Formats: sequence, structure tokens, C-alpha cells
Amino acid sequence: MGDTAHITTIATHPQWRRRHLAVWLMLHMMDRHAAPSIDIITLEVRAGNGAAQQLYHSLGFAEVEWCAAVTIRRPRRGRLKTRF
Repeated sequence: MGDTAHITTIATHPQWRRRHLAVWLMLHMMDRHAAPSIDIITLEVRAGNGAAQQLYHSLGFAEVEWCAAVTIRRPRRGRLKTRF
């Protein structure tokens, strides 16, 4: 079995949406970082983000598992932190 790559975040500014930039970013990441040993690329998307789900389906991704939501809170100061 080969290695797995995970895409953690992809985003475009609202003013730049609907210009196929997310498609270009995804294809660039998948192409540039694809290694012969990588068999699977995973990512997570919010259940309510239909636009992102359509994008990922168009690129060949398929739903394999639904996870419980994770709450992320912005601290008062400093960097964004997450807890699991």
C-alpha cells in the first residue's frame, strides 16, 4: 500500500470566487505534490459547503466518511488554535 497525502486548507477570497482559481489550485497541488508512492489524497469539507463538494467531486474525489463537526474558536489574541 502506498502513502497518503492530505490537503488541509484551500480557500479563495470572496472577490476572486467563480473564476476557477480553486480548480487551478487543486490541480496544481495534486500535480506538483503527486509522488509515485502516493495512492490516496484525502481532504475534509464542511457538510454545508456545496460549492466545495461540487469542486472536489468534479476532480474525482468521493465521499468515504462523515465526521462529527469540530468547533474552532478564535482566541482573543494571537494565532488561531484548535482543540481535539
